[in-house]
Amino acid sequence: MIAVRTLLSRPTAAVALAVLILVAVVTALGSVLAPSDPLAQDTSQVLAAPSAAHWLGTDYLGRDILSRLLAGTRLSVLAALEAVVIALLLGTVSAVASVFAPRGIRWVLERVFDSFMALPFITFAVAIGALLGNSIHAAMVAVGILASPTFFRVVRAVVIEIAHTQYVDAARLFGVPIPKLVLAHVVPRIVPARCRAASGKESR
Repeated sequence: MIAVRTLLSRPTAAVALAVLILVAVVTALGSVLAPSDPLAQDTSQVLAAPSAAHWLGTDYLGRDILSRLLAGTRLSVLAALEAVVIALLLGTVSAVASVFAPRGIRWVLERVFDSFMALPFITFAVAIGALLGNSIHAAMVAVGILASPTFFRVVRAVVIEIAHTQYVDAARLFGVPIPKLVLAHVVPRIVPARCRAASGKESR
């Protein structure tokens, strides 16, 4: 509760929270809130100006723009979320492995992600999308793969710092298995770095 009150005491944070809540509501209920069928065409209302019947006007096929906006928000948000989750998982797992895995695996992971960062983003995304198929999921997988170097770079820097701390050294001396060490001491401490990368605070 204290954290919530502190957040709401800042005007910019309160506005950002309100926008996030609005987006969440539209994502969940957009199709229900749409005043008309987003696919319904009316040739007599082509490119109509905003009015009481069409608050944001109509497009070149006479479809209600507000209805299409509300109905399309769900797909847009879920697609973006899918790409971020793929990038988060791929980048985080690879970053941890690049520090704690055997030397050969570390070398391969570093070279792979260096190559990803050197490639033109859009061109490679189109190529991966073509290989995976013509669908929104294939496109988001491509975007997630190409966005993963951001998570890899940010998380790896934090993991390297954690790997040299005394409590990790002590755990290794006591023979704690690497998987247990990572789950108990590393993963909980890289959450801020993952959130920072997911929010776009770090660029490629």
